[in-house]
Amino acid sequence: MSTKGTLSTGAYVAVGTPLIVLCAGFVALRCWMSYRVYKKLLIADYLSILGCALVTIAFSMNDIIIQRFMNPTHSLNWLNCMAVVITVVIAFELWTTKVPILLLYVKLFGIQKWLRWTCHACLAITGVAYICVMAPTFMRCNPSTTEATLTDLAVCTTGTTLTGVLSGFIALAQDVLIFFLPIPLVLNLHMPRGRKLAVGAVFFTGILGIVASIVSLYFKWEAYTGAVSDTLATMLCAVIEGTTAIMVGCAPSIKQFWSTTVGTSLSSSGPTRDTNTEYASSHRSRDLMHYKKMGLSEVDMTPLQPK
Repeated sequence: MSTKGTLSTGAYVAVGTPLIVLCAGFVALRCWMSYRVYKKLLIADYLSILGCALVTIAFSMNDIIIQRFMNPTHSLNWLNCMAVVITVVIAFELWTTKVPILLLYVKLFGIQKWLRWTCHACLAITGVAYICVMAPTFMRCNPSTTEATLTDLAVCTTGTTLTGVLSGFIALAQDVLIFFLPIPLVLNLHMPRGRKLAVGAVFFTGILGIVASIVSLYFKWEAYTGAVSDTLATMLCAVIEGTTAIMVGCAPSIKQFWSTTVGTSLSSSGPTRDTNTEYASSHRSRDLMHYKKMGLSEVDMTPLQPK
């Protein structure tokens, strides 16, 4: 691990903190809307909370570790332990932040069997993979030691950087899959072009996650090969990747909040519509009525029906 780089601690905190606060706001709105509709929180809601918490913990811990690395001889035992802890936290963070998006795909487009199976397979495979890539860290780091030396810390660092590289490849592959998976379904939606572009734009924000994954993987590879790497930039990319994934997963809840709360308030001075009458007069199926409750009333899911 190297503490040298172009990103200062102040910039790291200044960029990462607003992202985490914004992400927490998205998650809070998601949970509120879920409770309003279902009178309970769903699994995806709890995973969004966990993912946001893990991003926050990793963001805070990394800053503390960087400060300790400025004078490592005074805290070798602590650094040896934290190397293991932060590796585990980041691995679970990378997985939990992507799960809500895949569950969202299943909810919106799950009528397509191939997509449903792909999402479930991705969840299972990446979950096992993230656990497996932690092996180098556990093999080369001994958090129980009480007399750690600089050599022990160096060996441990080779394990954590190798884990970082492997997890980076997994995260990048997962981001690419998440980006391309809904494209054919979004293109086949029956709606005005403007609205279709708006729906697509929500999912296409995953490009930001892909870019962050690539940059983060580059810095991780530099650290693993022994080159001077920007540790703060690496962690900031992970924060951008994680918070973007969580916020994309919260997008339908934000749409629902805007439609049912903000939109209602803005139109309160004009003619009102009876939502119950609108539902009653609709000839759509039960599944399509569920999409309407989720704030996706404009989406015609006809092309998603099984052939």
